[in-house]
Amino acid sequence: MRCVSIGLCALQLAVFTGCRSSPPKPAPSFYPIGIYAVPATNDFDTVKHGGFNVITGPAEQGFLDAAQRAGLRCCQCRVEPKPALTSIPQPRQDP
Repeated sequence: MRCVSIGLCALQLAVFTGCRSSPPKPAPSFYPIGIYAVPATNDFDTVKHGGFNVITGPAEQGFLDAAQRAGLRCCQCRVEPKPALTSIPQPRQDP
């Protein structure tokens, strides 16, 4: 009987103790250091070696792919063009 109670205690200890894992690693921090108006995609490696990690540029797939290959992140601004005036408004003339 004593052997059974020791076995049950050991079983309970094993079940209720569980496994403890190490805490998850924090995500690596990212501090943006950017440069504006990089003239060409073949300059991206030079930009990266200069310590920059963010560039600005057009939202075009080729530009984005080249930046990703160089290890750079992009910040694009897409500006919707305003419609052109079809006629110039004339000032009102009072009678």
